[in-house]
Amino acid sequence: MRWFALFITLLCANALLANLPLRDCTLSVSASGVPVPQERLKPYLRGNLVVLNARGFIFEPPAAKSIKAEPTDDISTPFRTAINYHRAIRTQGPEEIARYWHPSYRKQMQAYFSRPEILSGAKEKLSATDNIDSMGMLELDNRAVMYVRYGGRTQAFVCVKVGDEYLLVNDPGTKTLNQIACAAFDSGRVEMASN
Repeated sequence: MRWFALFITLLCANALLANLPLRDCTLSVSASGVPVPQERLKPYLRGNLVVLNARGFIFEPPAAKSIKAEPTDDISTPFRTAINYHRAIRTQGPEEIARYWHPSYRKQMQAYFSRPEILSGAKEKLSATDNIDSMGMLELDNRAVMYVRYGGRTQAFVCVKVGDEYLLVNDPGTKTLNQIACAAFDSGRVEMASN
C-alpha cells in the first residue's frame, strides 16, 4: 500500500510539473480556525464553515521533498521555485536567496536577508528541517500559489510567471485567500475533483 501511495504522489508531482490542466478544488475549514477578521471572511462563509473554491492541484498524500540538497536554480514551475527557495535559504546568502523573487522585489529581499538576525533565524529554522511537504498549488487572482508545510504549519508562496520562470512575489491581494487555504490544509478539509 505504501508503494502505491508513493506512486500516486510521484504521478501527481509529475502532472503538476508537466503543466497538465488544473482541477476544481474545494477547501473548507471552521471559521474559528481562520485567523482573519469575520468581515473579510463573509464572501466565503457557508454557515460556520469558510469555503474556498479554486482551480489547482492537491497532493494526496502530501509530497515530501528534501531541502538538504543545494538549489538547482530551476524555477520552471511553482513547485520547483518553492523547493529551491527553501534550499537557498538553508545554504546560501542574501543575493542567491533574492534570485527567486520577482525583479521588483529582489533589492528589498536582499536587504531583508542581509540582516544577520533574519538570515541566521531562517537558516536555523530550516537547518533542523530535512523535508518540506508540498500540499498543493492553487491558482488565485492570476497567481500560482504553492502551499508547503514544515514546522507543523502550512505556508503560502505566491508566484507569478515571467517568461518561462515562476518568481516569488509579496501579494497582499491574496492574503485572505491564502490564510483560508493554509487553515484548510492544517485543520480543515481539502478536496480535488477527479478530472
